[in-house]
Amino acid sequence: MSYAEGLRLVQVLATDPSSRIACALAGWDYPFSTEAKVLADLYDLTHKAAAGRRSTKPYPRPWDKKRTRYGRITRSQAEIRAALRARGYGRVLHTRDANGRLRDDRGRFTKP
Repeated sequence: MSYAEGLRLVQVLATDPSSRIACALAGWDYPFSTEAKVLADLYDLTHKAAAGRRSTKPYPRPWDKKRTRYGRITRSQAEIRAALRARGYGRVLHTRDANGRLRDDRGRFTKP
């Protein structure tokens, strides 16, 4: 087999979504053929029709992004609150006057 023939075969495999080569090039977890896509769409349609007004979860596709989070939060809540207090964003305690309107600790009116 020549290099040109091999290149043409790889190009054909790259356009076929049911091949492992196309799956790897697209970054999918598994191959998903055109027939599987049609069946998944039919599944979603019949499931939604049977569910009525309730929300339904679609059949998972390999191109859906996984919502995973790696690592930890970079700062603790205590550090964030200390930084906000240092910049003047402290906790405002509200009190009500005789008319029932909200006032902060400095005596100014606030929105309810």
